[in-house]
This record gives sequence, structure tokens and C-alpha cells, in this order.
Amino acid sequence: MSQRHPLRILFAASEGVPFSKTGGLADVIGSLPLALAARGLEVAVVLPRYRETKLHGANTLVRRMPIPVGDQLYLPSILEAHDKSPVRWLLVDYPPFFDRESLYVAPDGHDYPDNPERFALFSRCVVEIAKSLFPPDLIHCHDWQTSLVPVLLKTAYAGDTAVSDIPVIVTIHNLGFQGLFPPDALRRVGLGKELFTIDGMEFYGKVNFLKGGLLFADAITTVSRKYSQEIQTPEYGFGLESVLQQRADRLHGILNEVDYAQWDPEVDPYIAAPYNSSDLAGKKACKK
Repeated sequence: MSQRHPLRILFAASEGVPFSKTGGLADVIGSLPLALAARGLEVAVVLPRYRETKLHGANTLVRRMPIPVGDQLYLPSILEAHDKSPVRWLLVDYPPFFDRESLYVAPDGHDYPDNPERFALFSRCVVEIAKSLFPPDLIHCHDWQTSLVPVLLKTAYAGDTAVSDIPVIVTIHNLGFQGLFPPDALRRVGLGKELFTIDGMEFYGKVNFLKGGLLFADAITTVSRKYSQEIQTPEYGFGLESVLQQRADRLHGILNEVDYAQWDPEVDPYIAAPYNSSDLAGKKACKK
């Protein structure tokens, strides 16, 4: 009897520690894959290579990967970071899209107008990596920036047996950020106008990338059980509560854990006094 290989998970995210960060998403991407690898799973993470990406050496896995986005053909490179961790860190390197002052927002405070193309390119790279460089049992996407992955698998790649049946999880870290764009964004990223409906990616006259991910994902998770309940209400649903209610049987709240390798009060040099579960004396000094 042949031995089954460990479960292979491909993470896709727009930021991750120690390479790039704007918020809590990056912390999750920096710790959850490592925790899963420690349990014997095979894990790879795909990130964009930004100007701020902290990269100390990398191997070029693909020098020019042909990626169509709308009516344009792009040739990003795929790098693998030199890293001694059990996780493989893969980076999509395309300077015209990612070598910028910040990750998502222009100096004038507005989102980059080509964000649809930027993250459509990134999402297509994720699918191509799943085809050739790291064939996974599961793809785990995070927030709107990677929500096109399940959409692409069910549309543009529906006839590609190498990837069309890969299950996809979409995790919502902050429902307030949805990837809202003008109606022509679908054409610009190479998706059909049949998706611009109330049952598709249309959202009050705009295109909603996250809505697409929620509709096409095999499972949806949030950062806690309470949050999974809250986002199904008008107060916290940001207009997507009906979509989440519709997919409630696929929606799971999984509490974000603390990474004790980073947040350990017994060895933390930045607190007033150390303490641990058996000796809480130092906690009084910290509270003071």
C-alpha cells in the first residue's frame, strides 16, 4: 500500500511577516503556516514582492511566467526566498506593479487605480504556481486581494483538470476591505460580464472582489466564532451580510491564536517584568 503524502496547503496573501506588513493579516501569514508545518503538513506561501519586502537572497524558479490579464500579457518572475523554515516562501516579482512606495495606497491617499490588475495578476500567478511549482491539496486565500483565485478556478480555469477541482478556503480578516472597483474592472482583469449580476460580483453598481471569493470558495473562515456571527448582521456586514447568510453552511469562525514564539511574557524584553503561568508576580509590575 502506497503511503499518502502529507496534506499540502498553498497559502495566498498580499502580505506576510517577515517580508511585508501593514496589519494583522501579515502576522497570521507569518505564524499560521509555520504552525501547520510543525504538525507535519507541507506548506508554501505566495506573496507579492514589494519594494519594502525584506528579502535576503532568493532563487529564481521561473524567470518569465506568461500571465494574461485582460488584453495584456505580463511576464512576472517567481522567486523562492532563502529561508531555513519548513515553509516555502514564494514571491511574485513584477516591479511595474509591486515596486511602489506602499502596498495598496498611492501617496495621495487613494487606492492605486490599477489594483484590480495588480491583484488579478497575483491571483493568476497563484493558480499557475498550483499547476506547476507546488500542486496543493488545498488553497487558502486571505482577504479581497486573493479572492479572485476561487473565481478564476471556477471560470477561466474550469476546464483545466490540473487545478479546477482544488478546494479553496477564503479567510476574512476585515470585512470592511472588500476590493470595490468600477464596472469595467471585470473586463480589465479578463473576466466575463456574466459575473456582473446581483448573484455574482456586482455590488451596488461596482465590482466586489471579496464577494466573488465568498461566492466561489468551498469554505469561508473568519478570525473568531463571534466575528462569523457578527458579519451576518447589517451592523457589521458592510452590505455583504446577505451573501454570508446565504453561505452560512460554509462559514466557520476560527479564533486567531497567539504566537507564543513572539508574544511570550517570560522572555519578552519590552515589558516591565517577566512572568509565566506558574509565577504571576511580574504581571503586577506590568499592570502598574
